[in-house]
Amino acid sequence: LCLFLRYGTEKYPDSLKTLENWYNEKLSNTDISIWIVDNKLEEESGIVYEHNRRLIPGDNAHWEFSGWQKAINNYAEEIKEYDVVHFVTDAFNSLYTGYLDDFKEKQLEFVSVNPVCLGHIDHYADPIQVLKNESQCWIRTCFFFVSTATIFKMPNFVSVKEESSFLGEQGFKPDAPLSDNYKSYITDWLYGKQLQGVKWHSVIENILHFQKKALAILNELMLSITLKKQ
Repeated sequence: LCLFLRYGTEKYPDSLKTLENWYNEKLSNTDISIWIVDNKLEEESGIVYEHNRRLIPGDNAHWEFSGWQKAINNYAEEIKEYDVVHFVTDAFNSLYTGYLDDFKEKQLEFVSVNPVCLGHIDHYADPIQVLKNESQCWIRTCFFFVSTATIFKMPNFVSVKEESSFLGEQGFKPDAPLSDNYKSYITDWLYGKQLQGVKWHSVIENILHFQKKALAILNELMLSITLKKQ
């Protein structure tokens, strides 16, 4: 099962087609259903079905993480019928994409029966701390695979719900439960500075956008930390 997360089709109009072409090339012997979780949709009546395709409304409160969690909550019994779930966002074909060549169909069988997460690992140059957790690496959440058994051991895909503990009107609060280097990494990245040879594919529009994106970055890291704990 692919849970393809998007917010409408304006920003990445060709993303779904690119993913389907990738499936045809890399997973040609795998039965695949694609559920489009659209965080721009608000009404449940927006569902359509066609050839293992489904369009369902998401929840944009915490971007992809809340959208995926809503799908898991609402369709738990159906999801349990699948062996592996592929979590993808419509931005998966942005920035570095060389890792897309490394996946192989036989890996999915291993994922289906083991407590692992398969995806591209990003890392910082030095360890960081968040909420008393130390980490240096995380799975890029725009494209990763886990078993359904693993999904239902997760307490929630949203780990950080309230930005008020971390962020204020000027950015990170001085007493936010983050190491100083992590605050710097996130701030530099979002305001367009090159980090370890790469720049972000988008541009921060205002402080509200910064707050939402920073919260998403925290949730991305915390998802990997939560998976490790499971």
